[in-house]
Amino acid sequence: MIAIVLSVVAAASLANGAVSGRAAMQGVHIVALIGVALVVGFVGVTLVDLALNPANLFNVPPDALPWIVALGLVQFAIGRTAAYTSLGSIGPSRTSLFMSSSVPFAAFFAVAFIGESLTPLVAAGTVGVIIGLLLASGDSITQGWRADRRYLIGCLTGLTAGAASGGGSILAKQAVGAYDSPLTITALGTLAAMCIMIPAVSFIASRNPAIREFDWKSMGFVGISGLSTSGYIIAQLFAVQRADVVTVAPILATFPLWTLLLSHMFISRLERITWRLTIGAVVAVAGVIAVALGGNL
Repeated sequence: MIAIVLSVVAAASLANGAVSGRAAMQGVHIVALIGVALVVGFVGVTLVDLALNPANLFNVPPDALPWIVALGLVQFAIGRTAAYTSLGSIGPSRTSLFMSSSVPFAAFFAVAFIGESLTPLVAAGTVGVIIGLLLASGDSITQGWRADRRYLIGCLTGLTAGAASGGGSILAKQAVGAYDSPLTITALGTLAAMCIMIPAVSFIASRNPAIREFDWKSMGFVGISGLSTSGYIIAQLFAVQRADVVTVAPILATFPLWTLLLSHMFISRLERITWRLTIGAVVAVAGVIAVALGGNL
Protein backbone atom coordinates (compact mmCIF):
# COMPACT_ATOMS: atom_id res chain seq x y z
CA MET A 1 0.00 0.00 0.00
CA ILE A 2 2.89 2.37 0.77
CA ALA A 3 4.24 1.84 -2.74
CA ILE A 4 0.87 2.86 -4.19
CA VAL A 5 0.78 6.07 -2.14
CA LEU A 6 4.35 6.92 -3.14
CA SER A 7 3.51 6.26 -6.79
CA VAL A 8 0.50 8.57 -6.61
CA VAL A 9 2.66 11.27 -4.97
CA ALA A 10 5.21 10.84 -7.74
CA ALA A 11 2.53 11.16 -10.42
CA ALA A 12 1.12 14.34 -8.85
CA SER A 13 4.63 15.81 -8.49
CA LEU A 14 5.41 15.15 -12.15
CA ALA A 15 2.13 16.77 -13.20
CA ASN A 16 2.87 19.81 -11.03
CA GLY A 17 6.32 20.06 -12.60
CA ALA A 18 4.78 19.99 -16.08
CA VAL A 19 2.11 22.62 -15.36
CA SER A 20 4.49 24.96 -13.54
CA GLY A 21 7.06 24.46 -16.30
CA ARG A 22 4.50 25.50 -18.90
CA ALA A 23 3.63 28.55 -16.81
CA ALA A 24 7.33 29.44 -16.53
CA MET A 25 7.65 29.46 -20.31
CA GLN A 26 5.54 32.62 -20.39
CA GLY A 27 8.57 34.58 -19.20
CA VAL A 28 11.59 32.26 -19.45
CA HIS A 29 13.11 30.73 -22.58
CA ILE A 30 12.84 26.94 -22.67
CA VAL A 31 16.63 26.52 -22.80
CA ALA A 32 17.07 28.63 -19.66
CA LEU A 33 14.21 26.72 -18.03
CA ILE A 34 15.97 23.41 -18.62
CA GLY A 35 19.21 24.62 -17.05
CA VAL A 36 17.84 26.59 -14.11
CA ALA A 37 15.27 23.93 -13.14
CA LEU A 38 18.04 21.34 -13.10
CA VAL A 39 20.21 23.46 -10.78
CA VAL A 40 17.29 24.28 -8.45
CA GLY A 41 16.34 20.62 -8.18
CA PHE A 42 19.92 19.62 -7.43
CA VAL A 43 20.39 22.25 -4.72
CA GLY A 44 17.06 21.41 -3.07
CA VAL A 45 17.62 17.65 -2.97
CA THR A 46 21.25 17.98 -1.88
CA LEU A 47 20.40 20.30 1.03
CA VAL A 48 17.72 17.90 2.26
CA ASP A 49 20.08 14.93 1.94
CA LEU A 50 22.85 16.75 3.81
CA ALA A 51 20.43 17.75 6.56
CA LEU A 52 19.08 14.23 7.07
CA ASN A 53 22.18 12.12 6.58
CA PRO A 54 25.29 13.90 5.28
CA ALA A 55 27.38 10.72 5.30
CA ASN A 56 25.29 9.21 2.49
CA LEU A 57 26.76 11.48 -0.17
CA PHE A 58 30.30 10.35 0.66
CA ASN A 59 29.75 6.62 1.09
CA VAL A 60 28.35 5.60 -2.28
CA PRO A 61 29.62 2.12 -3.24
CA PRO A 62 31.49 2.04 -6.57
CA ASP A 63 29.13 -0.55 -8.08
CA ALA A 64 26.18 1.83 -7.58
CA LEU A 65 27.72 4.78 -9.43
CA PRO A 66 27.10 3.49 -12.99
CA TRP A 67 23.40 3.01 -12.23
CA ILE A 68 23.13 6.44 -10.60
CA VAL A 69 24.87 8.17 -13.51
CA ALA A 70 22.74 6.27 -16.03
CA LEU A 71 19.57 7.22 -14.15
CA GLY A 72 20.58 10.88 -14.09
CA LEU A 73 21.37 10.97 -17.79
CA VAL A 74 18.19 9.16 -18.83
CA GLN A 75 15.74 10.88 -16.46
CA PHE A 76 17.17 14.38 -16.21
CA ALA A 77 19.33 14.97 -19.29
CA ILE A 78 17.16 13.13 -21.84
CA GLY A 79 13.75 12.79 -20.19
CA ARG A 80 13.40 16.28 -18.71
CA THR A 81 14.80 18.01 -21.80
CA ALA A 82 12.41 16.08 -24.06
CA ALA A 83 9.47 16.76 -21.73
CA TYR A 84 10.09 20.52 -21.59
CA THR A 85 10.51 20.64 -25.36
CA SER A 86 7.21 18.82 -25.80
CA LEU A 87 5.50 21.12 -23.28
CA GLY A 88 6.59 24.16 -25.21
CA SER A 89 5.32 22.69 -28.48
CA ILE A 90 1.99 21.02 -27.68
CA GLY A 91 1.11 21.95 -24.09
CA PRO A 92 0.79 19.97 -20.84
CA SER A 93 -2.27 17.81 -21.61
CA ARG A 94 -0.98 16.46 -24.91
CA THR A 95 2.55 16.05 -23.57
CA SER A 96 1.25 14.04 -20.63
CA LEU A 97 -0.73 11.85 -23.02
CA PHE A 98 2.36 10.94 -25.04
CA MET A 99 4.42 10.49 -21.88
CA SER A 100 1.92 7.89 -20.67
CA SER A 101 3.72 5.61 -23.12
CA SER A 102 6.10 5.11 -20.19
CA VAL A 103 3.81 2.26 -19.05
CA PRO A 104 4.39 -0.12 -21.97
CA PHE A 105 8.02 0.99 -22.18
CA ALA A 106 8.60 0.22 -18.49
CA ALA A 107 6.77 -3.11 -18.68
CA PHE A 108 8.78 -4.15 -21.72
CA PHE A 109 12.11 -3.12 -20.19
CA ALA A 110 11.30 -4.76 -16.84
CA VAL A 111 10.35 -8.10 -18.38
CA ALA A 112 13.10 -8.06 -21.01
CA PHE A 113 16.07 -6.89 -18.95
CA ILE A 114 15.58 -7.50 -15.22
CA GLY A 115 13.39 -10.60 -15.23
CA GLU A 116 10.26 -9.22 -13.60
CA SER A 117 7.03 -11.12 -14.17
CA LEU A 118 3.94 -9.66 -15.83
CA THR A 119 0.90 -11.28 -14.23
CA PRO A 120 -2.40 -11.32 -16.14
CA LEU A 121 -4.02 -8.92 -13.67
CA VAL A 122 -1.13 -6.46 -13.86
CA ALA A 123 -1.22 -6.67 -17.65
CA ALA A 124 -4.99 -6.08 -17.69
CA GLY A 125 -4.62 -3.16 -15.30
CA THR A 126 -1.88 -1.65 -17.45
CA VAL A 127 -4.12 -1.86 -20.51
CA GLY A 128 -6.95 -0.32 -18.47
CA VAL A 129 -4.77 2.62 -17.45
CA ILE A 130 -3.73 3.26 -21.04
CA ILE A 131 -7.33 3.08 -22.31
CA GLY A 132 -8.47 5.38 -19.51
CA LEU A 133 -5.78 7.91 -20.32
CA LEU A 134 -6.70 7.88 -23.99
CA LEU A 135 -10.36 8.40 -23.16
CA ALA A 136 -9.51 11.15 -20.68
CA SER A 137 -7.55 13.00 -23.35
CA GLY A 138 -10.75 13.52 -25.32
CA ASP A 139 -9.96 14.44 -28.91
CA SER A 140 -6.54 15.88 -28.13
CA ILE A 141 -4.75 12.95 -29.74
CA THR A 142 -6.31 13.82 -33.13
CA GLN A 143 -6.65 17.59 -32.87
CA GLY A 144 -3.77 19.38 -34.50
CA TRP A 145 -2.27 16.26 -36.12
CA ARG A 146 -1.08 17.77 -39.35
CA ALA A 147 2.09 18.47 -41.27
CA ASP A 148 3.15 20.99 -38.65
CA ARG A 149 6.83 20.75 -37.73
CA ARG A 150 6.37 22.21 -34.26
CA TYR A 151 3.52 19.85 -33.44
CA LEU A 152 5.35 16.79 -34.77
CA ILE A 153 8.43 17.70 -32.73
CA GLY A 154 6.22 17.99 -29.65
CA CYS A 155 4.76 14.54 -30.25
CA LEU A 156 8.12 12.91 -30.88
CA THR A 157 9.76 14.54 -27.86
CA GLY A 158 6.76 13.53 -25.74
CA LEU A 159 7.26 9.91 -26.79
CA THR A 160 10.98 10.27 -26.09
CA ALA A 161 10.19 11.54 -22.59
CA GLY A 162 7.85 8.56 -22.10
CA ALA A 163 10.54 6.11 -23.15
CA ALA A 164 13.06 7.83 -20.85
CA SER A 165 10.59 7.66 -17.95
CA GLY A 166 9.93 3.97 -18.59
CA GLY A 167 13.62 3.17 -18.87
CA GLY A 168 14.33 5.39 -15.87
CA SER A 169 12.01 3.23 -13.77
CA ILE A 170 14.23 0.23 -14.49
CA LEU A 171 17.40 2.18 -13.72
CA ALA A 172 15.80 3.47 -10.51
CA LYS A 173 15.09 -0.10 -9.42
CA GLN A 174 18.69 -1.09 -10.09
CA ALA A 175 20.09 2.02 -8.39
CA VAL A 176 18.18 1.55 -5.13
CA GLY A 177 19.13 -2.12 -5.20
CA ALA A 178 22.80 -1.12 -5.29
CA TYR A 179 22.53 1.77 -2.81
CA ASP A 180 19.55 2.22 -0.51
CA SER A 181 19.42 6.04 -0.43
CA PRO A 182 16.89 7.64 -2.83
CA LEU A 183 17.86 11.20 -1.88
CA THR A 184 21.55 10.61 -2.58
CA ILE A 185 20.75 8.79 -5.82
CA THR A 186 18.64 11.73 -6.98
CA ALA A 187 21.24 14.32 -5.99
CA LEU A 188 24.14 12.53 -7.69
CA GLY A 189 22.02 11.62 -10.71
CA THR A 190 21.10 15.28 -11.14
CA LEU A 191 24.76 16.24 -10.79
CA ALA A 192 25.66 13.80 -13.56
CA ALA A 193 23.04 15.37 -15.82
CA MET A 194 24.28 18.87 -14.95
CA CYS A 195 27.79 17.99 -16.11
CA ILE A 196 26.35 17.65 -19.62
CA MET A 197 23.37 19.97 -19.66
CA ILE A 198 24.79 23.10 -18.00
CA PRO A 199 27.72 23.45 -20.48
CA ALA A 200 25.27 22.83 -23.34
CA VAL A 201 22.79 25.41 -22.03
CA SER A 202 25.58 27.94 -21.43
CA PHE A 203 26.93 27.46 -24.95
CA ILE A 204 23.50 27.91 -26.54
CA ALA A 205 22.75 30.94 -24.34
CA SER A 206 26.04 32.58 -25.31
CA ARG A 207 24.94 32.50 -28.95
CA ASN A 208 21.34 33.57 -28.39
CA PRO A 209 20.79 36.72 -26.30
CA ALA A 210 17.04 36.01 -26.07
CA ILE A 211 17.76 33.06 -23.79
CA ARG A 212 19.37 35.37 -21.24
CA GLU A 213 16.28 37.58 -21.06
CA PHE A 214 13.67 36.52 -18.54
CA ASP A 215 10.88 37.71 -16.30
CA TRP A 216 11.76 37.39 -12.61
CA LYS A 217 8.12 36.59 -11.79
CA SER A 218 8.34 33.47 -13.96
CA MET A 219 11.43 32.27 -12.10
CA GLY A 220 9.21 31.16 -9.23
CA PHE A 221 7.50 28.69 -11.57
CA VAL A 222 10.92 27.52 -12.76
CA GLY A 223 11.87 26.71 -9.17
CA ILE A 224 8.58 24.90 -8.52
CA SER A 225 9.02 22.88 -11.69
CA GLY A 226 12.58 21.88 -10.83
CA LEU A 227 11.71 20.86 -7.27
CA SER A 228 8.54 19.03 -8.34
CA THR A 229 10.25 16.94 -10.99
CA SER A 230 13.03 16.08 -8.54
CA GLY A 231 10.36 15.13 -6.01
CA TYR A 232 8.88 12.84 -8.64
CA ILE A 233 12.19 10.96 -8.95
CA ILE A 234 12.57 10.65 -5.17
CA ALA A 235 9.04 9.31 -4.70
CA GLN A 236 9.56 6.94 -7.63
CA LEU A 237 12.77 5.60 -6.07
CA PHE A 238 11.05 5.00 -2.72
CA ALA A 239 8.18 3.28 -4.58
CA VAL A 240 10.37 0.87 -6.57
CA GLN A 241 12.11 -0.04 -3.31
CA ARG A 242 8.83 -1.57 -2.20
CA ALA A 243 7.27 -2.95 -5.40
CA ASP A 244 8.11 -4.18 -8.90
CA VAL A 245 8.41 -1.72 -11.75
CA VAL A 246 5.48 -3.35 -13.58
CA THR A 247 3.34 -2.46 -10.55
CA VAL A 248 4.62 1.08 -9.98
CA ALA A 249 4.81 2.29 -13.59
CA PRO A 250 1.07 2.13 -14.44
CA ILE A 251 0.23 4.13 -11.31
CA LEU A 252 2.87 6.72 -12.18
CA ALA A 253 1.26 6.99 -15.61
CA THR A 254 -1.93 8.42 -14.10
CA PHE A 255 -0.14 11.76 -14.03
CA PRO A 256 -2.03 13.00 -17.15
CA LEU A 257 -5.19 13.10 -15.03
CA TRP A 258 -3.36 15.24 -12.47
CA THR A 259 -2.05 17.39 -15.31
CA LEU A 260 -5.55 18.03 -16.62
CA LEU A 261 -6.75 18.97 -13.14
CA LEU A 262 -3.84 21.28 -12.35
CA SER A 263 -3.99 22.86 -15.81
CA HIS A 264 -7.66 23.62 -15.26
CA MET A 265 -6.93 25.15 -11.87
CA PHE A 266 -3.76 27.14 -12.40
CA ILE A 267 -2.98 27.99 -16.03
CA SER A 268 -4.90 29.65 -18.78
CA ARG A 269 -4.94 26.63 -21.08
CA LEU A 270 -8.03 25.07 -19.49
CA GLU A 271 -9.42 21.60 -20.08
CA ARG A 272 -13.21 21.10 -20.15
CA ILE A 273 -14.63 18.33 -17.97
CA THR A 274 -16.28 16.10 -20.58
CA TRP A 275 -17.93 12.70 -20.45
CA ARG A 276 -14.79 11.22 -21.99
CA LEU A 277 -12.69 12.67 -19.19
CA THR A 278 -15.05 11.27 -16.54
CA ILE A 279 -15.20 7.79 -18.07
CA GLY A 280 -11.46 7.83 -18.71
CA ALA A 281 -10.77 8.70 -15.09
CA VAL A 282 -12.96 5.82 -13.89
CA VAL A 283 -11.28 3.35 -16.26
CA ALA A 284 -7.81 4.56 -15.27
CA VAL A 285 -8.58 4.25 -11.55
CA ALA A 286 -9.95 0.75 -12.13
CA GLY A 287 -6.71 -0.10 -13.91
CA VAL A 288 -4.68 1.23 -10.97
CA ILE A 289 -6.68 -0.95 -8.57
CA ALA A 290 -6.12 -4.01 -10.79
CA VAL A 291 -2.39 -3.30 -10.90
CA ALA A 292 -2.29 -2.94 -7.11
CA LEU A 293 -4.14 -6.24 -6.60
CA GLY A 294 -2.02 -7.97 -9.22
CA GLY A 295 1.11 -6.77 -7.48
CA ASN A 296 -0.09 -8.27 -4.18
CA LEU A 297 0.40 -4.99 -2.29
